[in-house]
Amino acid sequence: MWLCSSDRWSRWVCRRTWIGISLAIGRNGGSWTAVIWLAYIVTEGDHRKVSVETYLKGMQHTLSDLTAEVIEPLDFRDDRLSHLLTHLSMPAYWHQIERDLNARSIEVHALPQDVIRCDATTVSGDHEVTEGGLLQFGHSKDDPTRPQIKVMMGSLDSLGMPLSTDVLSGERADDGLYIPIIERIRRGLHKTGLLFVGDGKMSALETRAYLARHQDWYVSPLPLTGATAEAMDAWITAGVTQGEAGE
Repeated sequence: MWLCSSDRWSRWVCRRTWIGISLAIGRNGGSWTAVIWLAYIVTEGDHRKVSVETYLKGMQHTLSDLTAEVIEPLDFRDDRLSHLLTHLSMPAYWHQIERDLNARSIEVHALPQDVIRCDATTVSGDHEVTEGGLLQFGHSKDDPTRPQIKVMMGSLDSLGMPLSTDVLSGERADDGLYIPIIERIRRGLHKTGLLFVGDGKMSALETRAYLARHQDWYVSPLPLTGATAEAMDAWITAGVTQGEAGE
């Protein structure tokens, strides 16, 4: 699995030191920290940091043999995993990892990349709201009484493979989130003529103008408000008339 290549992670993550040793882990590089933690998440279905140290106590010798590194459960304390996440969340690291992973996956599997679906969602919970934090009160279809984070994702349609993901504070409006993620996807795929599919919030004039300027296409519903609502019946009538006339 390409994502579990230790040297790839080292290339982007393990360039700094922490207490005179490799980033985020005692004797082995932060790359193996990420790989082993990912393996734990996939096999156990548990993304919590606090449980990893205990989980590894029964298999440290096996992991040491597999990785040719000295693996100690203490190397996977939640504070060290938090340190790794802090660096992975930096755009300078994460955006490049994202681009490399997408390029490799598309190349190996010959994935179609003509249609991209962009959408945002929210995740709410009973957490404390802090100034400048991710969890904030905002427009919510679920429970407006609980703070939330917002996740914007662009993925290959209809495969559903994520190409770019942004985790943002929960008070953010969706309209302004499309252009940044579309820009990342465009740079990663290195092609024009892509078709971007989204909901009505992607139909903001600024977003549509951006896509047209870069020779891409879009499909999204126009909100029935303002001048659009007034003109919609006439547009539909004109389209039906042209279709019946064979135009």
